[in-house]
Amino acid sequence: MLNGFNNKSKPTRLTFSIIFRTVLIFSCLCLYATKSLAQENKASHVLEAMSYRLKAMPPHAMHVNTKVSREYNELLGKTAIPSDELYVIDLYRDINRFDASSECTRLQLGQKITMKTIWDEKRYFLRQGGGPRKSFMLMISDKEQSATNAKHLAFYGDFLDGFVVGNQNIIGTISDSNNVQLRDRQETISGKECLVIESDSKLGHFTLWVDEKAGYSIRKAVIKLSRGDLYSGEILPKPIPSRNISLAELEIEIKNIEILEIEGNYIPVAGTMIYTSIYDNEKKNRTQYTTKRTDIKLNPDFDKLGAFVMDGIPDGTRVHHLEMPGIRFVWQNGTAVLDVGAETIADIDKIIDVKTKTSNDGNISAQNNANTSTRNIEKPSSSITKRLINNTTGQKEEGEHSSPSLSSGWIIAALLILAAGCTITVYLLLRLRKKP
Repeated sequence: MLNGFNNKSKPTRLTFSIIFRTVLIFSCLCLYATKSLAQENKASHVLEAMSYRLKAMPPHAMHVNTKVSREYNELLGKTAIPSDELYVIDLYRDINRFDASSECTRLQLGQKITMKTIWDEKRYFLRQGGGPRKSFMLMISDKEQSATNAKHLAFYGDFLDGFVVGNQNIIGTISDSNNVQLRDRQETISGKECLVIESDSKLGHFTLWVDEKAGYSIRKAVIKLSRGDLYSGEILPKPIPSRNISLAELEIEIKNIEILEIEGNYIPVAGTMIYTSIYDNEKKNRTQYTTKRTDIKLNPDFDKLGAFVMDGIPDGTRVHHLEMPGIRFVWQNGTAVLDVGAETIADIDKIIDVKTKTSNDGNISAQNNANTSTRNIEKPSSSITKRLINNTTGQKEEGEHSSPSLSSGWIIAALLILAAGCTITVYLLLRLRKKP
Protein backbone atom coordinates (compact mmCIF):
# COMPACT_ATOMS: atom_id res chain seq x y z
CA MET A 1 0.00 0.00 0.00
CA LEU A 2 2.75 2.36 0.87
CA ASN A 3 4.57 1.65 -2.37
CA GLY A 4 1.37 2.11 -4.34
CA PHE A 5 0.69 5.37 -2.61
CA ASN A 6 4.20 6.57 -3.36
CA ASN A 7 4.01 5.51 -7.02
CA LYS A 8 0.78 7.43 -7.47
CA SER A 9 1.99 10.51 -5.64
CA LYS A 10 5.21 10.92 -7.61
CA PRO A 11 3.53 11.78 -10.95
CA THR A 12 1.13 14.07 -9.10
CA ARG A 13 3.98 15.94 -7.40
CA LEU A 14 5.96 16.10 -10.63
CA THR A 15 2.97 17.42 -12.56
CA PHE A 16 2.20 19.95 -9.84
CA SER A 17 5.84 21.09 -9.77
CA ILE A 18 5.95 21.62 -13.54
CA ILE A 19 2.64 23.48 -13.59
CA PHE A 20 3.58 25.57 -10.55
CA ARG A 21 6.89 26.64 -12.11
CA THR A 22 5.18 27.41 -15.42
CA VAL A 23 2.57 29.58 -13.71
CA LEU A 24 5.29 31.30 -11.64
CA ILE A 25 7.40 32.09 -14.71
CA PHE A 26 4.36 33.27 -16.63
CA SER A 27 3.24 35.46 -13.70
CA CYS A 28 6.71 37.04 -13.53
CA LEU A 29 6.59 37.76 -17.25
CA CYS A 30 3.14 39.31 -16.83
CA LEU A 31 4.39 41.52 -14.00
CA TYR A 32 7.45 42.58 -16.01
CA ALA A 33 5.36 43.40 -19.09
CA THR A 34 2.82 45.28 -16.98
CA LYS A 35 5.57 47.27 -15.26
CA SER A 36 7.24 48.10 -18.60
CA LEU A 37 3.94 49.28 -20.05
CA ALA A 38 3.24 51.36 -16.95
CA GLN A 39 6.70 52.97 -17.13
CA GLU A 40 6.26 53.70 -20.84
CA ASN A 41 2.83 55.18 -20.19
CA LYS A 42 4.22 57.40 -17.41
CA ALA A 43 7.07 58.52 -19.67
CA SER A 44 4.50 59.51 -22.30
CA HIS A 45 2.58 61.54 -19.70
CA VAL A 46 5.78 63.35 -18.69
CA LEU A 47 6.61 64.19 -22.31
CA GLU A 48 3.06 65.45 -22.88
CA ALA A 49 3.35 67.71 -19.82
CA MET A 50 6.71 69.04 -21.05
CA SER A 51 5.28 69.74 -24.49
CA TYR A 52 2.26 71.47 -22.99
CA ARG A 53 4.51 73.74 -20.92
CA LEU A 54 6.10 75.05 -24.12
CA LYS A 55 2.77 75.54 -25.90
CA ALA A 56 1.22 77.28 -22.89
CA MET A 57 3.99 79.88 -22.64
CA PRO A 58 2.22 83.27 -22.87
CA PRO A 59 3.37 86.06 -25.22
CA HIS A 60 6.53 87.49 -23.72
CA ALA A 61 9.39 89.94 -23.93
CA MET A 62 12.84 89.31 -22.49
CA HIS A 63 16.43 90.50 -22.54
CA VAL A 64 19.02 87.81 -23.40
CA ASN A 65 22.80 87.79 -22.93
CA THR A 66 24.72 84.89 -24.48
CA LYS A 67 28.46 84.34 -24.57
CA VAL A 68 29.74 81.94 -27.23
CA SER A 69 33.19 80.42 -26.68
CA ARG A 70 34.84 78.28 -29.35
CA GLU A 71 37.79 75.94 -29.12
CA TYR A 72 39.27 75.42 -32.59
CA ASN A 73 42.05 73.09 -33.62
CA GLU A 74 44.27 72.64 -36.64
CA LEU A 75 41.64 70.92 -38.76
CA LEU A 76 40.12 74.33 -39.50
CA GLY A 77 43.27 75.48 -41.26
CA LYS A 78 45.63 78.39 -40.70
CA THR A 79 43.16 81.01 -41.95
CA ALA A 80 40.64 80.34 -39.17
CA ILE A 81 40.78 82.93 -36.37
CA PRO A 82 39.19 81.87 -33.07
CA SER A 83 36.71 84.46 -31.90
CA ASP A 84 34.51 84.47 -28.81
CA GLU A 85 31.25 86.30 -29.28
CA LEU A 86 28.90 88.18 -26.97
CA TYR A 87 25.24 88.52 -28.02
CA VAL A 88 22.88 91.08 -26.47
CA ILE A 89 19.30 90.46 -27.60
CA ASP A 90 15.85 91.95 -27.09
CA LEU A 91 13.44 89.12 -27.84
CA TYR A 92 9.67 89.34 -28.40
CA ARG A 93 7.37 86.38 -29.08
CA ASP A 94 3.69 85.51 -29.21
CA ILE A 95 1.83 82.49 -30.51
CA ASN A 96 2.69 83.19 -34.18
CA ARG A 97 5.21 86.04 -34.40
CA PHE A 98 8.73 86.72 -33.24
CA ASP A 99 11.11 89.67 -33.21
CA ALA A 100 14.79 89.50 -32.23
CA SER A 101 17.04 92.59 -32.17
CA SER A 102 20.63 91.47 -31.63
CA GLU A 103 24.06 93.02 -31.26
CA CYS A 104 27.00 90.65 -31.67
CA THR A 105 30.47 91.65 -30.49
CA ARG A 106 33.42 89.57 -31.70
CA LEU A 107 35.61 89.99 -28.68
CA GLN A 108 39.04 89.13 -30.09
CA LEU A 109 38.48 91.06 -33.32
CA GLY A 110 36.74 94.06 -31.79
CA GLN A 111 33.95 93.95 -34.40
CA LYS A 112 30.26 94.63 -33.86
CA ILE A 113 27.40 93.36 -35.99
CA THR A 114 23.75 94.30 -35.51
CA MET A 115 20.88 92.07 -36.61
CA LYS A 116 17.11 92.27 -36.54
CA THR A 117 14.97 89.25 -37.40
CA ILE A 118 11.17 89.43 -37.72
CA TRP A 119 8.31 87.16 -38.71
CA ASP A 120 5.03 89.12 -38.67
CA GLU A 121 2.80 86.26 -39.93
CA LYS A 122 3.14 87.53 -43.50
CA ARG A 123 6.80 88.20 -44.23
CA TYR A 124 10.21 87.28 -42.88
CA PHE A 125 12.84 90.02 -42.52
CA LEU A 126 16.54 89.79 -41.72
CA ARG A 127 18.50 93.02 -41.40
CA GLN A 128 22.24 92.93 -40.78
CA GLY A 129 24.81 95.69 -40.58
CA GLY A 130 28.39 96.26 -39.43
CA GLY A 131 31.36 93.93 -39.72
CA PRO A 132 34.67 94.64 -41.44
CA ARG A 133 33.02 96.29 -44.47
CA LYS A 134 30.53 98.34 -42.45
CA SER A 135 27.91 97.19 -44.95
CA PHE A 136 24.17 97.00 -44.55
CA MET A 137 22.00 94.13 -45.84
CA LEU A 138 18.30 93.27 -45.84
CA MET A 139 16.77 89.92 -46.80
CA ILE A 140 13.05 89.18 -47.08
CA SER A 141 10.95 86.10 -47.72
CA ASP A 142 7.24 85.40 -48.02
CA LYS A 143 7.64 81.75 -46.93
CA GLU A 144 7.14 80.85 -43.29
CA GLN A 145 9.79 78.11 -43.59
CA SER A 146 12.47 80.80 -43.89
CA ALA A 147 11.32 82.20 -40.55
CA THR A 148 10.98 78.75 -39.00
CA ASN A 149 14.66 78.06 -39.58
CA ALA A 150 15.57 81.25 -37.70
CA LYS A 151 13.07 81.11 -34.83
CA HIS A 152 15.09 79.09 -32.36
CA LEU A 153 18.81 79.82 -32.47
CA ALA A 154 21.35 78.79 -29.88
CA PHE A 155 22.39 82.33 -29.01
CA TYR A 156 18.72 83.20 -28.30
CA GLY A 157 19.11 80.77 -25.38
CA ASP A 158 16.35 78.52 -26.70
CA PHE A 159 18.40 75.43 -25.83
CA LEU A 160 17.08 76.05 -22.30
CA ASP A 161 13.66 75.02 -23.64
CA GLY A 162 15.03 72.02 -25.55
CA PHE A 163 15.65 73.53 -29.00
CA VAL A 164 19.05 72.14 -29.89
CA VAL A 165 19.33 71.65 -33.66
CA GLY A 166 17.31 74.07 -35.78
CA ASN A 167 13.60 74.34 -35.07
CA GLN A 168 13.24 70.74 -33.82
CA ASN A 169 12.67 70.37 -30.09
CA ILE A 170 14.18 67.35 -28.39
CA ILE A 171 10.85 66.74 -26.63
CA GLY A 172 9.18 66.14 -30.00
CA THR A 173 12.09 64.00 -31.19
CA ILE A 174 11.82 61.72 -28.14
CA SER A 175 8.01 61.58 -28.37
CA ASP A 176 8.29 60.31 -31.95
CA SER A 177 10.64 57.52 -30.88
CA ASN A 178 9.40 53.97 -30.27
CA ASN A 179 11.97 53.40 -27.54
CA VAL A 180 11.30 55.69 -24.56
CA GLN A 181 12.00 54.62 -20.98
CA LEU A 182 11.54 56.26 -17.59
CA ARG A 183 14.14 55.19 -15.05
CA ASP A 184 12.86 53.60 -11.84
CA ARG A 185 14.77 55.98 -9.60
CA GLN A 186 14.93 59.75 -9.62
CA GLU A 187 18.28 61.55 -9.64
CA THR A 188 19.35 64.82 -8.05
CA ILE A 189 20.41 67.67 -10.35
CA SER A 190 21.34 71.05 -8.83
CA GLY A 191 19.72 69.97 -5.58
CA LYS A 192 16.39 69.06 -7.24
CA GLU A 193 14.90 65.57 -7.56
CA CYS A 194 14.39 64.82 -11.26
CA LEU A 195 12.69 62.17 -13.36
CA VAL A 196 15.06 60.61 -15.89
CA ILE A 197 13.86 59.83 -19.43
CA GLU A 198 15.94 57.95 -21.99
CA SER A 199 15.39 57.39 -25.69
CA ASP A 200 17.55 55.50 -28.18
CA SER A 201 16.82 55.70 -31.90
CA LYS A 202 18.43 56.47 -35.27
CA LEU A 203 18.30 60.14 -34.27
CA GLY A 204 20.69 59.51 -31.38
CA HIS A 205 20.66 58.64 -27.70
CA PHE A 206 18.81 61.19 -25.51
CA THR A 207 18.80 61.48 -21.72
CA LEU A 208 16.66 64.14 -20.02
CA TRP A 209 16.51 65.06 -16.33
CA VAL A 210 13.07 66.62 -15.75
CA ASP A 211 12.03 68.62 -12.67
CA GLU A 212 8.43 67.58 -12.01
CA LYS A 213 7.94 70.24 -9.32
CA ALA A 214 9.10 73.01 -11.67
CA GLY A 215 6.41 72.48 -14.30
CA TYR A 216 8.26 69.56 -15.95
CA SER A 217 11.15 71.78 -17.00
CA ILE A 218 14.47 70.34 -18.20
CA ARG A 219 17.23 70.50 -15.59
CA LYS A 220 19.81 68.70 -17.69
CA ALA A 221 20.06 66.99 -21.09
CA VAL A 222 22.69 64.84 -22.80
CA ILE A 223 22.47 63.95 -26.50
CA LYS A 224 24.89 61.66 -28.32
CA LEU A 225 24.91 60.97 -32.05
CA SER A 226 27.22 58.19 -33.26
CA ARG A 227 28.13 56.65 -36.58
CA GLY A 228 24.99 55.43 -38.32
CA ASP A 229 22.69 58.00 -36.64
CA LEU A 230 20.80 60.61 -38.64
CA TYR A 231 21.95 64.24 -38.43
CA SER A 232 20.20 66.91 -40.54
CA GLY A 233 18.80 64.19 -42.78
CA GLU A 234 22.18 62.54 -43.43
CA ILE A 235 23.75 59.45 -41.89
CA LEU A 236 26.92 60.00 -39.90
CA PRO A 237 29.75 60.24 -40.79
CA LYS A 238 28.78 63.31 -42.81
CA PRO A 239 31.41 64.44 -45.35
CA ILE A 240 32.67 68.03 -45.26
CA PRO A 241 34.26 68.44 -48.72
CA SER A 242 35.74 71.88 -48.05
CA ARG A 243 37.93 70.41 -45.28
CA ASN A 244 38.42 66.92 -46.71
CA ILE A 245 37.12 65.36 -43.48
CA SER A 246 33.84 63.91 -42.16
CA LEU A 247 31.76 64.67 -39.10
CA ALA A 248 31.60 61.31 -37.26
CA GLU A 249 29.94 62.03 -33.89
CA LEU A 250 28.17 64.77 -31.94
CA GLU A 251 27.89 65.26 -28.20
CA ILE A 252 25.57 67.91 -26.75
CA GLU A 253 25.24 68.64 -23.05
CA ILE A 254 22.84 71.16 -21.49
CA LYS A 255 23.44 71.87 -17.81
CA ASN A 256 23.44 74.41 -14.95
CA ILE A 257 19.85 75.39 -15.75
CA GLU A 258 18.19 77.89 -13.41
CA ILE A 259 14.38 78.10 -13.35
CA LEU A 260 12.08 80.85 -12.04
CA GLU A 261 8.33 80.81 -11.51
CA ILE A 262 6.79 83.93 -13.04
CA GLU A 263 3.03 84.40 -12.82
CA GLY A 264 2.45 80.66 -12.54
CA ASN A 265 4.81 79.79 -15.42
CA TYR A 266 8.13 78.02 -14.90
CA ILE A 267 10.71 79.67 -17.15
CA PRO A 268 14.39 78.65 -17.55
CA VAL A 269 16.42 81.82 -17.09
CA ALA A 270 20.05 80.65 -17.27
CA GLY A 271 22.14 77.71 -18.37
CA THR A 272 24.98 76.34 -20.49
CA MET A 273 25.15 74.20 -23.62
CA ILE A 274 28.36 72.48 -24.74
CA TYR A 275 28.32 71.36 -28.37
CA THR A 276 31.16 69.00 -29.33
CA SER A 277 31.81 67.91 -32.92
CA ILE A 278 34.03 64.84 -33.36
CA TYR A 279 35.59 64.18 -36.78
CA ASP A 280 36.83 60.99 -38.41
CA ASN A 281 40.44 62.04 -37.76
CA GLU A 282 39.57 62.12 -34.01
CA LYS A 283 39.91 65.91 -33.86
CA LYS A 284 37.27 67.83 -31.91
CA ASN A 285 35.65 71.24 -32.06
CA ARG A 286 33.94 72.50 -28.93
CA THR A 287 31.48 75.40 -28.72
CA GLN A 288 30.02 76.59 -25.42
CA TYR A 289 26.91 78.79 -25.10
CA THR A 290 26.26 80.46 -21.74
CA THR A 291 22.91 82.26 -21.57
CA LYS A 292 21.18 84.57 -19.08
CA ARG A 293 17.58 85.78 -19.52
CA THR A 294 16.46 88.92 -17.67
CA ASP A 295 13.66 91.54 -17.71
CA ILE A 296 11.06 88.88 -18.53
CA LYS A 297 7.59 90.33 -19.10
CA LEU A 298 4.56 88.17 -19.82
CA ASN A 299 1.69 89.45 -22.00
CA PRO A 300 3.44 92.77 -22.75
CA ASP A 301 2.03 95.61 -24.86
CA PHE A 302 3.85 94.84 -28.14
CA ASP A 303 2.51 97.98 -29.82
CA LYS A 304 4.05 100.11 -27.09
CA LEU A 305 7.32 98.22 -27.47
CA GLY A 306 7.31 98.68 -31.25
CA ALA A 307 7.66 94.94 -31.81
CA PHE A 308 7.23 93.08 -35.12
CA VAL A 309 7.96 96.19 -37.17
CA MET A 310 11.04 96.45 -39.37
CA ASP A 311 12.43 99.97 -38.90
CA GLY A 312 15.75 101.76 -39.10
CA ILE A 313 16.34 100.90 -42.77
CA PRO A 314 17.51 103.83 -44.93
CA ASP A 315 15.65 104.36 -48.20
CA GLY A 316 17.62 102.99 -51.12
CA THR A 317 18.97 99.96 -49.20
CA ARG A 318 19.41 96.93 -51.47
CA VAL A 319 16.92 94.15 -50.68
CA HIS A 320 17.48 90.45 -51.44
CA HIS A 321 14.20 88.56 -51.96
CA LEU A 322 14.83 84.87 -51.27
CA GLU A 323 12.03 83.74 -53.62
CA MET A 324 13.10 86.06 -56.46
CA PRO A 325 16.87 85.75 -56.87
CA GLY A 326 18.28 87.96 -59.59
CA ILE A 327 15.49 90.54 -59.37
CA ARG A 328 16.63 93.86 -57.90
CA PHE A 329 14.66 95.36 -55.02
CA VAL A 330 15.28 98.43 -52.87
CA TRP A 331 13.76 99.65 -49.62
CA GLN A 332 11.50 102.65 -50.11
CA ASN A 333 9.05 104.24 -47.66
CA GLY A 334 8.94 101.24 -45.35
CA THR A 335 8.64 98.47 -47.95
CA ALA A 336 10.57 96.63 -50.66
CA VAL A 337 9.98 97.83 -54.22
CA LEU A 338 11.43 96.91 -57.61
CA ASP A 339 14.64 98.72 -58.40
CA VAL A 340 13.29 100.52 -61.48
CA GLY A 341 12.01 103.99 -62.29
CA ALA A 342 8.96 105.41 -60.53
CA GLU A 343 6.89 105.51 -63.74
CA THR A 344 7.57 101.82 -64.44
CA ILE A 345 6.54 100.88 -60.89
CA ALA A 346 3.27 102.81 -61.29
CA ASP A 347 2.50 101.04 -64.59
CA ILE A 348 3.20 97.61 -63.06
CA ASP A 349 0.96 98.42 -60.08
CA LYS A 350 -1.92 99.36 -62.41
CA ILE A 351 -1.61 96.12 -64.37
CA ILE A 352 -1.51 94.03 -61.16
CA ASP A 353 -4.55 95.87 -59.73
CA VAL A 354 -6.64 95.26 -62.85
CA LYS A 355 -5.78 91.54 -63.06
CA THR A 356 -6.23 90.75 -59.40
CA LYS A 357 -9.32 92.83 -58.58
CA THR A 358 -11.80 90.49 -60.26
CA SER A 359 -10.34 87.30 -58.84
CA ASN A 360 -10.05 88.75 -55.37
CA ASP A 361 -13.61 90.10 -55.12
CA GLY A 362 -15.10 86.63 -54.78
CA ASN A 363 -12.60 85.60 -52.14
CA ILE A 364 -12.67 88.61 -49.83
CA SER A 365 -15.38 87.22 -47.58
CA ALA A 366 -13.72 83.83 -47.22
CA GLN A 367 -10.35 85.42 -46.61
CA ASN A 368 -11.75 87.70 -43.92
CA ASN A 369 -13.40 84.74 -42.22
CA ALA A 370 -10.13 82.81 -42.32
CA ASN A 371 -8.18 85.74 -40.90
CA THR A 372 -10.77 86.17 -38.14
CA SER A 373 -10.59 82.51 -37.15
CA THR A 374 -6.80 82.59 -37.16
CA ARG A 375 -6.55 85.63 -34.94
CA ASN A 376 -9.19 84.33 -32.54
CA ILE A 377 -7.00 81.45 -31.41
CA GLU A 378 -7.48 80.96 -27.70
CA LYS A 379 -4.47 82.15 -25.75
CA PRO A 380 -3.15 79.75 -23.11
CA SER A 381 -3.81 80.50 -19.48
CA SER A 382 -1.06 82.34 -17.65
CA SER A 383 -1.08 79.63 -14.95
CA ILE A 384 -0.25 76.17 -16.23
CA THR A 385 0.62 74.25 -13.06
CA LYS A 386 -2.87 72.78 -12.52
CA ARG A 387 -3.23 71.60 -16.13
CA LEU A 388 0.27 70.14 -16.10
CA ILE A 389 -0.63 68.04 -13.04
CA ASN A 390 -3.89 66.95 -14.68
CA ASN A 391 -2.03 65.94 -17.84
CA THR A 392 0.34 63.69 -15.88
CA THR A 393 -2.17 62.12 -13.50
CA GLY A 394 -4.69 61.48 -16.24
CA GLN A 395 -7.31 63.89 -14.84
CA LYS A 396 -9.18 66.03 -17.35
CA GLU A 397 -10.64 69.47 -17.03
CA GLU A 398 -14.28 70.10 -17.83
CA GLY A 399 -14.94 69.72 -21.53
CA GLU A 400 -11.87 67.55 -22.18
CA HIS A 401 -12.11 63.92 -23.22
CA SER A 402 -9.37 61.33 -23.09
CA SER A 403 -8.85 58.86 -25.91
CA PRO A 404 -8.47 55.23 -24.72
CA SER A 405 -5.02 53.66 -24.88
CA LEU A 406 -6.07 50.54 -26.78
CA SER A 407 -2.64 48.97 -27.11
CA SER A 408 -1.68 49.11 -23.42
CA GLY A 409 -5.17 48.23 -22.11
CA TRP A 410 -5.73 45.23 -24.35
CA ILE A 411 -2.25 43.81 -23.71
CA ILE A 412 -2.64 44.01 -19.94
CA ALA A 413 -6.16 42.53 -20.10
CA ALA A 414 -4.93 39.64 -22.25
CA LEU A 415 -2.08 38.91 -19.85
CA LEU A 416 -4.42 38.86 -16.85
CA ILE A 417 -6.87 36.55 -18.65
CA LEU A 418 -4.08 34.13 -19.50
CA ALA A 419 -2.84 34.15 -15.89
CA ALA A 420 -6.37 33.42 -14.65
CA GLY A 421 -6.69 30.58 -17.18
CA CYS A 422 -3.48 28.98 -15.97
CA THR A 423 -4.65 29.18 -12.35
CA ILE A 424 -7.98 27.53 -13.18
CA THR A 425 -6.16 24.79 -15.13
CA VAL A 426 -3.91 24.01 -12.15
CA TYR A 427 -6.93 23.86 -9.85
CA LEU A 428 -8.81 21.45 -12.12
CA LEU A 429 -5.81 19.16 -12.55
CA LEU A 430 -5.34 18.94 -8.80
CA ARG A 431 -9.03 18.13 -8.30
CA LEU A 432 -8.84 15.33 -10.91
CA ARG A 433 -5.77 13.84 -9.24
CA LYS A 434 -7.56 13.67 -5.89
CA LYS A 435 -10.45 11.58 -7.27
CA PRO A 436 -10.06 7.75 -6.71
